[in-house]
Amino acid sequence: MDSGADRETLFESLLATLVGVLKTNPAKEIAREAAKRFDKNYDTYQQTKRFFRRRPGPCERKSASDRAVKLYLMLSL
Repeated sequence: MDSGADRETLFESLLATLVGVLKTNPAKEIAREAAKRFDKNYDTYQQTKRFFRRRPGPCERKSASDRAVKLYLMLSL
């Protein structure tokens, strides 16, 4: 990890890398659908984790939701 980058820069880089790896339209569409369903599936995902199970705070959930929206927009444009 780059020591000069903040945590949001890291997420932006990861999203950009993901968008670059998804080459085909079907793969991009699957990722867009997953980003759209994020809010519905987030709580279920947190409850089904075997390790590190916890209830995320409102700020953490909002940040994760914002990243899902960014991903959706990046894949759509």
